[in-house]
Order: sequence, then structure tokens, then C-alpha cells
Amino acid sequence: MIIILVMEHRYKILLVEDDKEVGKILRTTLAREQIFHITYSPTYHHAYKQLNFNYFDVVVLDLQLPDGYGLDLIHQIKDDKTQIIVLTKEDNIETRLNSYKKGIAFFLSKPFYPQELLILVKKVLHLLNRQEILEKGPYRLFVKKRILDYKDKTIHLTAIETIVLEKLFQSDINTVNSDNLISSIRHKTNRPYQPKHLAVAVTRLRHKLRKQSIPLHLKSNYGNGYSMDLKTETHPLKTTSSPLKPE
Repeated sequence: MIIILVMEHRYKILLVEDDKEVGKILRTTLAREQIFHITYSPTYHHAYKQLNFNYFDVVVLDLQLPDGYGLDLIHQIKDDKTQIIVLTKEDNIETRLNSYKKGIAFFLSKPFYPQELLILVKKVLHLLNRQEILEKGPYRLFVKKRILDYKDKTIHLTAIETIVLEKLFQSDINTVNSDNLISSIRHKTNRPYQPKHLAVAVTRLRHKLRKQSIPLHLKSNYGNGYSMDLKTETHPLKTTSSPLKPE
């Protein structure tokens, strides 16, 4: 199977592996693909710091690290779209099941060929590539074109508005956490973004929807985040007279 990735940007990969010789071989193999930007962490604490201050498309994670258990680092991954590949010598069913329950994409048992990892990285990035058209009820979101369609109405969106709606469209739960929204905005724009700016962006999007008579309600769940109400299609959208409180 050959997987071809269309390069729109360089994908960020965090490689966590305490064996420096193995880490060098894996970095060399992955670096042959010019679409990858690789950060190498030989310890738990180094990886912990990287995950606190940076955002990655893929985390390749060794479990047995000299200063910690690799699987515990998953809690530091802030973007829910980050794909995780686990590397380990622990080839037992308990470890595998525990890893999958924590949301990893693939489990690669040592020893393995470096090309195997390369194929898996390409595969998870292929899964990561977002869908161009998202649908929710009577609404269609064209992600790359930054357009929202509702029946015979169309509105053009900013980059931030598109990211917010994309996360809401993709969510299977009622509320999308504000921290997750901010993490996605920072990751996709590669720029700092403050919570107060998110509140302003949602307020402006509400006004834009109301102006076009599009009955898509963006609800603030203070302390949690935002959700969409697709049920009401007859009443005008309510707006607040004062700016939203930052989450």
C-alpha cells in the first residue's frame, strides 16, 4: 500500500525514544520525507516540556523511559487531533488494551524495521487530513473555502470562525471545551491566541449568522466551552449586549 500526502505544510512529529542510537536511526528515516519536522526527546521530562509548549501532528512514544512511563505523557497532549504511535517491548495484551483505551492510533512492538514506522506515520497523517466538506443537519461547512451553506444562504468565514465551526461540526459531544478550541487555533494558525479573543470571535460569528438569518445557535456554556443548537429554526438568534466572558 502506497500513501501519498499532499504537502500544504510541514507536519510536526515528536519522537520520544530513550535509546539514542535507535532515535538517530528513526530520525534519519523520517527526515528523508521533507514534509516532516521532527523534534527528538530522549527522556520523559524533555518530552513533557515539549508537549507543554508545542503542538504536534504525531507523537511517536516509547513506553519505557528512564525517568517515567511514556503512556502518562498522553495527558499532556492538548490537541485531540494529535495522532499517537506507541513503541514498546511490552508485547502483552494488557499493555495493548490500556494503550488503545487512552486513544493511541497504532501499537508497534520492538524490534521493528524503521520503514514500518515511516509507513505508520504516513498512515496516521492520512487519517488526520481533515475532510473538506462537513455536514451537520441542514448545514454544510466547506473547510478549505471557508464557507458555510444553509439551504439557499451562504456566508464567508474568517480562518478563526472556520476552525471554531469545524471543531463543533466534528464533535460527537454537546460541548467543545474552550481549551481545545484555543489549542486548535494556535496549532492551525501557528500563532499565539488568547481566551478573550475566542469569546470575541464567537460573538462576531453570532452577529454574522443573525445578519444572514441563519438559525445556527452558538451557545456559551460558561466554564466549559461552546455548543451548537441545530433544533431551533424559526426564532431569531439572541445576542448579548456585552462581550462574552472569556472561558
